Order: sequence, then structure tokens, then C-alpha cells
Amino acid sequence: AGGSIGVETVVKALPDGYTLLFGNDGPVAVNPSLYKNVVYDPVRDLAAITQLTSSQLLLVVHPSAPFRSINELIAAARAQPSKYTFASSGSGNASHLAGELLGTLTGIRLVHVPYKGAAPALLDVMGGQVHLLFNNLLSALPQVKAGKLVAIATTGARRSAATPEVPTVIESGVQDYEVALWAGILAPAGTPKQIIEMLHAALVAIVQGADVKPKLIAQGVEVVANRPGEFSRHVALEVEKWAKVVRASGAKVD
Repeated sequence: AGGSIGVETVVKALPDGYTLLFGNDGPVAVNPSLYKNVVYDPVRDLAAITQLTSSQLLLVVHPSAPFRSINELIAAARAQPSKYTFASSGSGNASHLAGELLGTLTGIRLVHVPYKGAAPALLDVMGGQVHLLFNNLLSALPQVKAGKLVAIATTGARRSAATPEVPTVIESGVQDYEVALWAGILAPAGTPKQIIEMLHAALVAIVQGADVKPKLIAQGVEVVANRPGEFSRHVALEVEKWAKVVRASGAKVD
């Protein structure tokens, strides 16, 4: 159920600090609006401890595509609505909603082509069957360096250290566009503050440690390690943001 069962398990657990959720944007922020049978409210039913990491997607196109920038993509899509296709690793996930968010903010119509996983989606874009794909940096970047794909934008608020030459979608003129894949630790609502603080201190020490942080950065992941209040506000904003995208796009799970 896209991670919803895991979230429900934590929501129903005793708030004693012994049952925690390693949660991410999908089950925590997207599923409540994407699935009809989700029974939890992430803002009400979970206590944020810390957002551990954040990463962004890389928008790649086949070399034969008639655009090399977000502005050129928007112009082409407006000139020929519904002509251009974007692949995803499955309906409702980040690679799908990243394309839907772009369409929602710019008014263009891109045709979604869902796949059963990231690997077949990437292969078909490399083969020219689909025009573009929002994909994670780690798997897409080697294909860009090999000349099999062209990178035209990243989805973060600022440029990725892994691709400093590639502009963000925001830089390209699409205000308020940001797709960040995040992961963090949350507890059942009602967990005592002293337990939240103790867990926060321990988790931050781990993720900022010399034996962990460099490995995460090498994977194209940014270490966040923020305060519980900051993470709680971020979750609330993400829930609101993706609910609007799901409604506007009519996105549905397979």
C-alpha cells in the first residue's frame, strides 16, 4: 500500500519511544491524498523528530528530444499539447508527481507513461520510446555522462553539488517548483517531549558522524538533521502541497 501500512502501525503504537517510523515523502506526505483508504493524518498522528536527508531528481531527456532546457520544453509542449511523454517508475510516486507539478504550475500537458520500476522507465527513455524522465541523480547521471541522456534541470531549491552545471527548474523561471525526496524519523503522536529530544540528539549525532555523512553525500544526498519543530512544519507544508497537485492532476495509483 505504498508504505501506508507501516505508517499506520506506528500511528497505533504506544507513544513510548520504542516504535518509530523511518518515513519519507511518499507514505507520509503524498499517500493521504493519493489513496482513498488512508486512515491516518500525518500532521495529527505523528510526532516529528528530525528530517535526516534530502535529495532531488534530475530531469533527463533523450538526445533526439527537441528541447535542451525547461523553457524550450514548455514552449514545445504549448505548441503541441499532449505530444510529449514523460516516464515514471509508477503512478503516484515522486517521478510521476514531479511531472504533474510541472504541468500544474506551467499549464502544459505532458502525457504520463507509468512503468513498474525505475529501471524499465530509464531504459525506454534511453531508447527514445519516451521523451523525458524525472529520475534520481545516482542512476541517471552515468547515462548523462555517457551521452545516452541529456540533463536539462534539477528539481531542488538550489543546484545539486553533483551537477553544478545543471540549472534548477526554479532558475528556469518556474516559481515555487521544488521536488525534494526526504527521509526522516517520526514517532506516534503523544510521545513525551523528553523522549523526542533524546532521540533527536542521538539521530543527529549519527547522521552527522564522520562515518555516515560522507557516504550519504557520495550518494547525492544532502544531510538535513533539523529540529523537531522544523521537520513538523515541513511535513505539514508537504502534505498541503501534494494534495493540491493530486487534485489538480487527477493523479491515481494503478
